[in-house]
Amino acid sequence: MLEETLYALLAPLAAGGASPDVTEDNPVFPCITYQQVGGETYQYVEKTLPDHRHARVQINVHAMTRIDAATIARSIERAIIESPLVAQAYGAFVSTYEDTLKIYGTRQDFGIWVKE
Repeated sequence: MLEETLYALLAPLAAGGASPDVTEDNPVFPCITYQQVGGETYQYVEKTLPDHRHARVQINVHAMTRIDAATIARSIERAIIESPLVAQAYGAFVSTYEDTLKIYGTRQDFGIWVKE
């Protein structure tokens, strides 16, 4: 299952671990969040679905420094691309900053194919 695989790849990369969709209630920084934000769909003329599905997954890093955020983002890209997943990065990561919390971050989208 994609969610289990992503968690296993991402959790070791940040002291605060990884979680789907949102951070924990009392996050430890740096941490990672991830969520499916779409994907490609296919169906055949025979009215059947393929045995693989596609997910566009956005991965976010939240850190106290820009250097930590960027370093973790590069580790994430390497972990996903070098994993057994059939995946590609949709461009480089985007740097972010949350002014209210004074937290640096990144976000990057990946296309991932998963066999059902």
